[in-house]
Amino acid sequence: MDYDCAIVGAGPAGLHCGTYLGRYLRRTIIFDGGRPRASWIPVTRNFPCFPAGVTGRSLLNCLREQALMYGAEIRPGMVEAIDGSDGEFVLRTGDGTVTARKVILATGVTDIPPEIPNPDRYKGLTIRHCPICDVYEARNRKMVLFGHGNHSALETLWIAHFSKDLTLLTCGHNRGEIRQGILEQLAEAGIPVIESPVVEIIENGDELGTVVLEDGTRIEDVYRGYSTMGLRPNSDLARKTGVELDHEGYIKVDDVKQTSIKGIYAAGDIVSGDVAQVVVGMGHAAIATTSIHNSL
Repeated sequence: MDYDCAIVGAGPAGLHCGTYLGRYLRRTIIFDGGRPRASWIPVTRNFPCFPAGVTGRSLLNCLREQALMYGAEIRPGMVEAIDGSDGEFVLRTGDGTVTARKVILATGVTDIPPEIPNPDRYKGLTIRHCPICDVYEARNRKMVLFGHGNHSALETLWIAHFSKDLTLLTCGHNRGEIRQGILEQLAEAGIPVIESPVVEIIENGDELGTVVLEDGTRIEDVYRGYSTMGLRPNSDLARKTGVELDHEGYIKVDDVKQTSIKGIYAAGDIVSGDVAQVVVGMGHAAIATTSIHNSL
């Protein structure tokens, strides 16, 4: 075998797996498939020991350095397929194959962009995707939420704990997609639901500024926007491998983060049922790698 463990994904969970396995004296390779979700974090203040906050890129660089320090190999590229069984896995990439006794899937999730012009222009800046991470800094400020359906409406109600000046923009979708009971809760909270599509955003420095709708409505002096469109699990590889997924496409795991296939584990946002937070994924890393080391 080339490696004791191959890790697919170089976000916080995958990199932290590398550190643990290195300290367990295990030969480890991490496949870095590109920009992880954490790299979009402007500043996180939920992460321990950074009371002034830390950028996602800084955190990733630190985790990468730490994994390398303990001997993990980090290789750019995508894993296209995983074959074999426990103790004898073969991972196929665009550059060839790698063999490993164990595998950890840490492929993460992708934020679903709001249906507005040029959404990536605002991502991580004046439009955010994770209120758990940073709505505290926007408390008592004017915000708009972009999204439609029950999920978006419920997330809007969650954010209403932090601010009473909210508007839900369905970006052209019918408000009828939202259950009547939830619409009533929005009305009781004083949150307008507007169906007209967004045609323009006029930013004001580091604030969202003015949101212009197709019907001519202008929502002025908006501090921040939130996309409430949810997440898309990056589970194509897991699905092709035959790993069991939940109804949304997240990977099902047991108490030690092992999937339905013996020897294949999962960690981070891709795991079913857990909160998509950096600290949660790093906890997964500690559990999965300790189980792997004990098994080996």
